[in-house]
Amino acid sequence: MALLIAQVNGAIADVTDINANWTLIEASFGDLSPGIVTGLVPSAGSGLSVNVTAGTALISGHVAPSSTVVIGSLTPSTTNHLYLLQNGTGTANTTGTQPANSVKLGTALTGVGTVSSVNVLRSSGRQQLVRGENEVAGDPGSMGSIDLGDWNATAGDGFQVFGTLPSSALPAGGALAAQTTKTANYTALSTDYFIFGDATAGNITITLPTAVGLAGKVFVVKKIDASANTVTLDANSTEVIDGALTVVIGTQYQSYNIVSNNSAWYIF
Repeated sequence: MALLIAQVNGAIADVTDINANWTLIEASFGDLSPGIVTGLVPSAGSGLSVNVTAGTALISGHVAPSSTVVIGSLTPSTTNHLYLLQNGTGTANTTGTQPANSVKLGTALTGVGTVSSVNVLRSSGRQQLVRGENEVAGDPGSMGSIDLGDWNATAGDGFQVFGTLPSSALPAGGALAAQTTKTANYTALSTDYFIFGDATAGNITITLPTAVGLAGKVFVVKKIDASANTVTLDANSTEVIDGALTVVIGTQYQSYNIVSNNSAWYIF
């Protein structure tokens, strides 16, 4: 750890010591950087260039270009990574390797001779400083997006989302269940719910996934055609449905609710 050179109170300090101390102080600002404080938003410019609005950044101290910064000569037909340097000028590369003493502004996607789009979202790597109370999941400079797949009933390590989903979050009448219509043999997915079997062209078989690991999973299978052909429900491998390997639906509009208990399927 580097320490400032001590001085005697009231004495005239040596200029060499003053310069050394200021160098240490300036370097210490690097612990708080880099980051965009305000402005510095890139947009498509003329040809293979972008225009960056005036603003302020921390790059080992305040860097505040007072006017638009133009980053030109971008590489065509690829993604260019945009940076503001400590001297207030802009630069770009296609590697995404950040230059020393710089802050990342975002990325620009180029065509043969123009900039087709500019990305300043979190996915671009833009180094935007945001106060903690203003953070919004997925926004530039804020935390990453929340994965609802990490939901758990109670709080715990590794779970981003927990608790009970409020009724106001559901569509009128409740959640909308997935539905699909099949006219040929089909292996059901764990994300399926309503499966309509249309056996007009011939007998079809709906094969269920393994019941293991899907405790409480429900499938509703219905034969919707008027033909004499059948819709057969086939449990996975040696698993059973109410004790049988298969269940046959032979009548139009007949249906079964099939529920997993984590080892087999049961009809309700």
